[in-house]
Amino acid sequence: MSVIDITYTQLLLSLIFIIIAGVASIRLQLDLERDIFWGTIRTFAQLFIIGYVLKYIFGLDNLYLVLFVFTGMIFFAAYTVRSRVKEKSIPYFIPTFLSMFASYMLVTIIVTAFIIQVEPWYKPQYFIPLGGMVVGNSMMAVGIVFLPGMMTEQILLK
Repeated sequence: MSVIDITYTQLLLSLIFIIIAGVASIRLQLDLERDIFWGTIRTFAQLFIIGYVLKYIFGLDNLYLVLFVFTGMIFFAAYTVRSRVKEKSIPYFIPTFLSMFASYMLVTIIVTAFIIQVEPWYKPQYFIPLGGMVVGNSMMAVGIVFLPGMMTEQILLK
């Protein structure tokens, strides 16, 4: 597997978009400059750290460890969904986690094993990033699903 190195020049070029957003915030008086600045610092720090973590994870050649890492990703996605929902009296974390686990695992296995045909299907260089895309793209939809029901419940209670 070949690695594409990102040079410092390429990294600095990526800052152009952030600078554009900062200038737009100033010009439109959105007062988002501080958030943009700290978000940029956090992003660079997180990418730096996750680079080392992924290097280790991609070195794994163990089905159970790869599935354990992916299960952790799903757990934190379910936790994020739970933290965004204001209704706390309904215990739906476990059903949410289990449904996310079953569907995300199934979709990711189908994609890696049958569509992309990775050998072995759990090869972490493919399974983790593709699974991360499934988790990330679906997580927001799961969070939104809870909102209409909560809003309807609040309207009915009034």
